[in-house]
Amino acid sequence: MMRLKNKHNYLWISIVLTALYLVWNLMFSNSDNMRTTGGNILSLVSMMLAFIWLWPAVKLRSDDRGLWCWLLFGTGSILLAEVIWFTYETILGQAVPYPGLPDVFYLLQLFGYLMAVGYKVVHPERKYSFVKFMLDLLIIMVVTISLSWYYIIEPLVIDGDMRLFEIVVSVIYPVGDLLLLFGLVMIFYMSAYVYANKALRLMLFGVVIQIIADISYLVMTIHFDYQSNNWIDPFFSLAVMLIAASFYFRDEEEMTRAHHPVKRRARHYILPYVNVFLLIVLLVVDERQDTVLLIGAIVTFILVIVRQVFVILENHYLVQAYEKKALDLAISEQRYKSLFDYHPDAVFSIDSDGYFTSVNDVTCEWFQQPKARLVGRYSLDVLLTSDREQLITDRDAFYQGETKQYQVTLDVSDKQRVLHLTVIPILVEGIFTGMFGIGKDITADVLKQNQVRKLAYYDSLTGLKNRTAFRYDLTKRIKEDTYPCYIGFLDLDNFKAINDSLGHQVGDALLIEIATRIKTTIRACDSDAVIARLGGDEFTFIISGQSDQLIEHLLKQIVALVETPVTFGDTTIFTSPSIGVSHYPSDATSLELLMKQADEAMYLVKTNGKCGYRFFNDKRCG
Repeated sequence: MMRLKNKHNYLWISIVLTALYLVWNLMFSNSDNMRTTGGNILSLVSMMLAFIWLWPAVKLRSDDRGLWCWLLFGTGSILLAEVIWFTYETILGQAVPYPGLPDVFYLLQLFGYLMAVGYKVVHPERKYSFVKFMLDLLIIMVVTISLSWYYIIEPLVIDGDMRLFEIVVSVIYPVGDLLLLFGLVMIFYMSAYVYANKALRLMLFGVVIQIIADISYLVMTIHFDYQSNNWIDPFFSLAVMLIAASFYFRDEEEMTRAHHPVKRRARHYILPYVNVFLLIVLLVVDERQDTVLLIGAIVTFILVIVRQVFVILENHYLVQAYEKKALDLAISEQRYKSLFDYHPDAVFSIDSDGYFTSVNDVTCEWFQQPKARLVGRYSLDVLLTSDREQLITDRDAFYQGETKQYQVTLDVSDKQRVLHLTVIPILVEGIFTGMFGIGKDITADVLKQNQVRKLAYYDSLTGLKNRTAFRYDLTKRIKEDTYPCYIGFLDLDNFKAINDSLGHQVGDALLIEIATRIKTTIRACDSDAVIARLGGDEFTFIISGQSDQLIEHLLKQIVALVETPVTFGDTTIFTSPSIGVSHYPSDATSLELLMKQADEAMYLVKTNGKCGYRFFNDKRCG
């Protein structure tokens, strides 16, 4: 079914159809046939619309599906009653029998509406709430029937103007409406939230209109003034359409809250007893000494006693449930306290402003402060600025109930701890009130990871990056393609002879010294340069964004520094570099080809006297 964009359109349609119905009856007040035909059609259309409006209730998945489905049942029943009425009067041209088949479905409408209200009033967690609700309805019904008998039915029966069955059926309608009104009023008394619920208020308004129409119908029936499609008939249609339209004014959160009473009011408790009191007062002042009134008072009194028994049983049940929940709460608090206090990691809670509200012993040990001093302290002060900003950035996620995990650095007493921090929001009825934090010290794990990383990507002898790291950095620069760069291969001349004659210890010391000189010289020119040792006496470097002239000047500096003798004790060592250089992207754009070109340029220097540099595919050398 296509839903109207504006929910108020349902109200406008109801009002317009009712107005049209009234105008039609007024225009054809002197033509019974036209008035009846048009009125029956408008009444049937109104009931069909109400049924169509409520039909989506069958697809609901909320807790209030039962409420709307019972209203749909009641609306479907009155629709069938109108179809039968239309068939009698408009199609067959016969008078509608009273009481007759339409009255069966009219009464089923009341039954459906009462079940809907009962679904709302009965609390699912209270064992005897349904019985109490039914007893309340019975008390109201007995009192109403007793009063109706005393003031309406008995005088008419004595006068012989109407049959008893006709009178009873006529009285049932307003009595059923009063029961329905009582149920809705109970909902208002039982819930502090329902006053804000437009759906229930609209439903109540529709029931009030139906009560007025039913009472008017009863009065007209008693005085034999009622004719089909009278002025009251449009209001029957209006009442049903308003109740159906309330479906589109529902608010799921408010309706759910209304289902769970939070504030019981005294009027709800005393209402059944007030009814009994009124009936007893009438019985005392009764001059006719009516037997039916006496029976009604006795039945009402018995119902009140039975109701009180169920109140006592429910109170006993509630006390037991309360005691059980209190015990469960105590056990839960003890479990929470044990988990909190004896947890091997740091566990703490903070309020919505970020201040500590509770801490365990591990947290105190980390901060080297007692609990009394930690509670009330601002929690983010101990974090590094970057970590603090990340937590503040994720504040909105905490408001939504998201759990976050971080690796943060705790800076306390000149000692840093690396923590794996889990932050769990605390939501009370959907409102963010603070957070739980669980911090695990992973400082040792991080140090081990750094050591593994260093072994994987750095040369253990010189501290420079190794072949793997060099290839990774060069590949990254090629992919980013942000600026050109030079790739250099440097090989020490005569290193094997030095290593063989003076030993590996001297050879290693020489490599460390040469690495330091190369790194210092290149970094002075380009702080982001990559310097690596591929293995043995082979070094590589990547220098970005320099002109050819500056690179040549840098290469001459490197040659001069490496040529400078290195002294170890009484031993002076002489060596020199052979350097080959390729350029990205003018020489090549692939990793392998750039490395191959630099290597080839280096070997050209080797074969041409060593101690110098050369650019690939370029005559420049030195």
